[in-house]
Order: sequence, then structure tokens, then C-alpha cells
Amino acid sequence: ARGGFGDVQQNTGCESEDTSGGKGLQGAVSEPLQFDVQVGKSDAKTVLGTDILPLAAGLEGDEDADKIPVLPTMLYPAHVVDIVQRIERAVAGIDGASVRSFGSAVNGFGDASSDVDVVLAAPKSVLQQSLNLGRVSNKDLAPRSLLALQKYLKDEGFRITERVMHAKVPILKMTCSGLECDLSMNNLLPVFNSRLLKAYADIDDRVVRITQTVKQWARDSEVHGGQYGNLSSYSFTLLVIFYMQVRGALPCLQRDADRRPQYYSEGKKTFNVTMDLEGLRPNAANVHPGISFKDFLQFYVHEFRWGEWVVSVRTGQCSGIEEYPELSLKPRSGVTPEQWKHVIHIEDPFDVERNLNCVLAPRSNDKLWRSMDEALSTEEFFEAPSGSGGGGGGGAAPSAKVAPKPVAKPTARGGAGNQW
Repeated sequence: ARGGFGDVQQNTGCESEDTSGGKGLQGAVSEPLQFDVQVGKSDAKTVLGTDILPLAAGLEGDEDADKIPVLPTMLYPAHVVDIVQRIERAVAGIDGASVRSFGSAVNGFGDASSDVDVVLAAPKSVLQQSLNLGRVSNKDLAPRSLLALQKYLKDEGFRITERVMHAKVPILKMTCSGLECDLSMNNLLPVFNSRLLKAYADIDDRVVRITQTVKQWARDSEVHGGQYGNLSSYSFTLLVIFYMQVRGALPCLQRDADRRPQYYSEGKKTFNVTMDLEGLRPNAANVHPGISFKDFLQFYVHEFRWGEWVVSVRTGQCSGIEEYPELSLKPRSGVTPEQWKHVIHIEDPFDVERNLNCVLAPRSNDKLWRSMDEALSTEEFFEAPSGSGGGGGGGAAPSAKVAPKPVAKPTARGGAGNQW
């Protein structure tokens, strides 16, 4: 992968929904991230590598403004490469700018129909000069830059469908070649999230198949979607990865993060983005054959202690909430103390203060548990579990129905711990 701006050579960088955000890059990775570089064909889907980007926040008086962060890169599917290269041509006048994709279109959990999430990264000072922005606050930098780029994007075949300028992460919603595309500015933490998810997808493809089954079941059961007061697709993905870690089918790629920290700063927050990506290899066929959608439900209905333990892909093991002192424990408005007592806690892998249960509306947590319990009792729904080379437990999901109220909380500890 080549640093800076130019031809991506098919190399570049959750889902945009609920994968972390932030509007300006206020620093840099303190130490370079080291990954093995592999050369792949243009239509391959994964490359481990490094890319050095001149990404300074441009904050007045920021001593780190000129440091160079290093981002993980991936080889994109062809249709994503086309989108990225079109945007690169549109921003060719911005010296040192770089374009990265993230989310389900590149993290291994989507398909060719997935929306393409793209981020443009460039220093504030360069954006001001290249786009004639003049004096602009950090808050207004992203929306003003995106609006100034519209003409150039249209020249490359994009059609602007919506301008979302007042969100935490401003975006331009666009279409091109029949694909939907969201463009943001200096919103780079999701690039790390996407690389982490892609690594897990490459190790055992059952994590993708079970996640797709879980998401379809959740939609059919009406327990999916942050906009409806339910968990997001990103959260359900983390639930599946964590379940497979506890069962020993997936390793924990952040286990050494505290011993070998590598920091990335965005806004006023700093994130430890260490990932152990060296020597990754796919699971052999028939390893941990019990992995299935049914066993996923079994784990969360009868083993995981809701309200007491934390779903943490970062640690990959069942631990009490007291082991996560930085995790936010603020319930959404309207959630009663009794409901909060049994709520599921889900830690973001890098933004460890962020509890992904923050979107849960009153009674949504209870509905999620009851829906899992009901699906688990629907025996005809499940297929036999298989090894990593075969199909995971799946099938069409049952519709949500009224189920008995769950017990106060499960009491059995989840699994014997990660075997990796």
C-alpha cells in the first residue's frame, strides 16, 4: 500500500451504523502499527499491510498536529475500489488527502449489496487552503468541507441524495453505479474496527454465517435496529464474535493490547488500537463443531449473566462488570432501575468507555432475552452444527411471539474460558 494520496492499488482500509465516530482527527498513532504485507490479486478481499497518512488535526496549538498516524489497510472488493478511486479523483486537488473505506462492504460481514462507507482524511490546514474555506472551527470543518466537494463528486458520477450535516459525524449520502455510498470526513476509528472484524471473519467463516442468521432472526423478531431502540447490526456482530471466543473457536486479537499499547487519538479521546494480526490462519475444518446459531442462543439464554458480565471482544472472556471500570453505565432515559439491573452490557473493542446498550429503549432488553429464549425452544428451526468448512446453524428465523417473562438472570458462567 502506498502512503499519501493517489492510486490506491486496490489497497485501503462498523458498519457505519454504531461503529464509533468523532468528527476531527486530533492526533496520531504514537507508534507505528506493524503488519505483515501480502500481495494479492486485484479482486482479492484481504491484504495485511501498512499505510502512512499525513493526518494532523490542525488544531491551534496542538503539538501532535503534524505527527503521522499509521492505519491498517485491506484489499477491497472491486466495486469498492471503483468508489474509492472515483472519490480520490474528486479530491485530487487536496494535497495529501487519503480515502479509506470501512463497514460491512469491506469487513467480511456484508455482501455486494452492502452500502459503501467511505472516509476522506486530510489535515485541517490543507482543507482550508485547498477548498478556500477560510477561517473555520473544528466543529464546522467536516460539514463545510463535504459541501465544498459536492461539485467535484458529481463530476465523477456521484448523485447527492442527502446532506446530513448536523449529525455527530456529518455525511454526504450518495449513489454511484447503483450503489449507495456515505462519505464522512476524518472519521477514522471505524477503519480500525473494520480491520478487526475482517480478521475474525478470515479466521473462521462460521462467524459470518452465524452473524447473518442472527441479524435476520433479530429483524424478524423485531429486536434489531438502533433507530427502533434495539441493538444495532454492529452489536449483534460483537455478540457472535464474543460467543465464539468463549467457546474457544476464535482467539482474542487484543489480548496483548495493554502490554503493547499503540495509541490513536481522535478529538479529545485516545484509543489503544493494538491488534495481533501476525500469523493469522483460518481454522481447520471441523474445529469446534458445536458452533451454531442454536448454541449461540444457548449461551446467551442460559449461560451469560445479563447485568453482571460484559460482552467484550477486547478480552474474549466472561468477566464481571467491575473489571471494566471505564465502561459507561448510564441507562437510556426511561429505563427503570429494575430493567437496568438485568441489561446486557456490550463494550466497544476500541472505545472502551462506550457501552453499546445505550440505544436500548425501555423493555427492549427484556424483549431481546425473551425472543432468544423462544427461538431456542423452536427445535424445528435449527440445522445440525458443523465445522468451519461447512454451514453453520442457520435457516429461516421464526417470527417474534409473546413469550413468558424470563427468570431474573442466568446464573451459569459462560464456558470454560478462551482456549487460545
